[in-house]
Amino acid sequence: MPAIPERAPAASPPSRFPSSTAQVIPFQTENARRLLVVEDDPFVREIALRQFSGSGFCVTAVNAVEGAEQAPLLQKPALVIAGGVENVGGDLSSRLRRTFHAPIVPLFRPSVYARPRRGLAACNASFLRALVDCRNRIEQHLRASAQPSEMAMRWGNFTLRLEAGSFAFLGQDVRMTGVESAILYLLMRHAGEIMGHALIEHAIFRKPKSQSNFIPVHISRIRAKLRDVSSDICIENVRGDGYVLFWSRSFDQNSIPSFEVLNFSAA
Repeated sequence: MPAIPERAPAASPPSRFPSSTAQVIPFQTENARRLLVVEDDPFVREIALRQFSGSGFCVTAVNAVEGAEQAPLLQKPALVIAGGVENVGGDLSSRLRRTFHAPIVPLFRPSVYARPRRGLAACNASFLRALVDCRNRIEQHLRASAQPSEMAMRWGNFTLRLEAGSFAFLGQDVRMTGVESAILYLLMRHAGEIMGHALIEHAIFRKPKSQSNFIPVHISRIRAKLRDVSSDICIENVRGDGYVLFWSRSFDQNSIPSFEVLNFSAA
């Protein structure tokens, strides 16, 4: 099979999106604007390719079969954008992460655009707004990529790693169990990325749990506790693939929060 050509960043064309949508300001980093879109619907794949390449990204768009076959030939992307893929089984995000060693973010935020499972996606206002939302999230991810993913403190020759612990929201205690805290901490560290069931279980327990509903039950409890403190962050389902934690409401321009070390008096 011939190699899949990349589409280099195009000169910025007139925006096809509603004028009310806030314009994204490109964030320049060295070789960090390469995207891989994995989407089986050729209509959605072509529209995404055009819109993202018109926003200054270097984009390659493939279906699931091409992505698997051409993986050794593709340059490492900064982000993999996971769309709709048919007949590949569950936990697509984990396989993409193992293959490309890059964060996996959903093409469509489930609460913004729930497209039909079959047939071409309708090119309507909701569809276009969902692409704008994805473009905003991509920019926010690239801005946050320079932030440290782990925090630690040093005392002499000792290093203390900061692990998941108790959470407080605006000074109000969020009463979570150790497992719930660990899951929420993991989702926060990978905010905006698709985190599959198996990946969550391995990261926290180092082995799969026997109960198939173990993670969904804990996610449900975490959601309820976040609602109790009126937090804006939400955890959404990606059908058949896992969960995504979003740090703000749809189309907000807030940057992804980053972990920072606080003085004990500030904490």
